[in-house]
Amino acid sequence: MKRSIEEAIQAKKSTDSKELKKLSKSSHYKVRRAVSRNPHTTQKTLKKLQNDPILNVAYMANKFAIKKITFKDSPSLTYPCVICEEDESEFHNICVTCKKNNSPKSTKLFS
Repeated sequence: MKRSIEEAIQAKKSTDSKELKKLSKSSHYKVRRAVSRNPHTTQKTLKKLQNDPILNVAYMANKFAIKKITFKDSPSLTYPCVICEEDESEFHNICVTCKKNNSPKSTKLFS
């Protein structure tokens, strides 16, 4: 968990689009979500993240992408973890749900 938190902090602070592109491929969804929220992330990277299998990531990428997409699982867009605005590096300290590995089925875009 420590590495994912460090990477999420780096994704939040980075101003380097190449580094953000690399971080967008992280196996940790919190890192990809932090990349989605970073204003230095390119639209090309956001477009890829809009199709992330984890809705938490795809939602944030879509929120900041210029060209929006429509999600098939619209009811899940109201799930608190999906629309949460908290810092990804602090999820585990803030929300009980986030302490449970934070991968409930309702937040997955594809099965």
